[in-house]
Amino acid sequence: LPPRAIAGDASYGSRRKDYLLSFVEPWFLDRKLAFGVDLYHRSTSFQSSLYDEVQTGARLSLERALWSDFVRGNVSYTIENVGITRVDPAASPELKAESGTRLVSKAGAGLVYDARRGGLVPTGGQRVELITEVAGGPFGGESDFYKLELRGSQYLPGFWEGQNWEIIGRMGSVQAYNGDHVTLFNRYFLGGPRTLRGFKYAHVSPADSLNEPFGGNTYWLGSVEYNIPIIDRLRFALFYDIGNVYSSSFSINPNSSRGERIYQDNVGAGFRINIPNLGPLRLDYGIPLNADSHQNKSGRFNFDVGFTRDF
Repeated sequence: LPPRAIAGDASYGSRRKDYLLSFVEPWFLDRKLAFGVDLYHRSTSFQSSLYDEVQTGARLSLERALWSDFVRGNVSYTIENVGITRVDPAASPELKAESGTRLVSKAGAGLVYDARRGGLVPTGGQRVELITEVAGGPFGGESDFYKLELRGSQYLPGFWEGQNWEIIGRMGSVQAYNGDHVTLFNRYFLGGPRTLRGFKYAHVSPADSLNEPFGGNTYWLGSVEYNIPIIDRLRFALFYDIGNVYSSSFSINPNSSRGERIYQDNVGAGFRINIPNLGPLRLDYGIPLNADSHQNKSGRFNFDVGFTRDF
């Protein structure tokens, strides 16, 4: 039988502090049922220089294969204290009103279909994931919202041997209930190495009165990337990303009076290199094509790990 697994991870820097302890029992109750426990604390100022995001909590999960080894179902329960702290005095009134933390108690359920082929660089197959969450209500806590997300990726062989296409689509929305509102921490943001690569990290979203990213309740994202091998361990990629974030739940209507568009997009190119004893790395340069009026429209570099963009 697969052994129990205990793992820990810690990172400490001037802008990010992460601590994680995980335990997995793959044969829970002598069944082919994986039981997991995660304990974590995160504090980061990557999303904005105007505040710190904090997240401390615990997550319990169960996961098992369903109709085949390609399909897995999972359920989870999470209790965490989340929010923003150390808000800059120069921040907008809207952002200052979001200062503080809340206790969030939520349950989740999901389905994953994963039939990708080819290992590190998939040459075919697809992955589709449905994510649902409900916070508050019967689960208690200080936030009441529910969230739905659908994420998919398709991999296809390219025009010549060794080349491949990566096609990604995602959409999601979060809705508050019981008279609550969706707090900044639980809103959506796009931009950065895994979404819209021509835009600054987490800066694609509706803006506050000072044109700072304020997050939204609905998002969608599409991306097409073509990968070409150059030499062993080195690949070249061309890509196009498109998507946006909107203020309202289950709505894709932008606020045109504030210079918002129905979509924002970029083109770009990059390299993927597999470094021995370190692993695969990605370096991309993206150039915005269509952007909201408050966006910086100059190109930018993005650095990340992995040959593909994980969910």
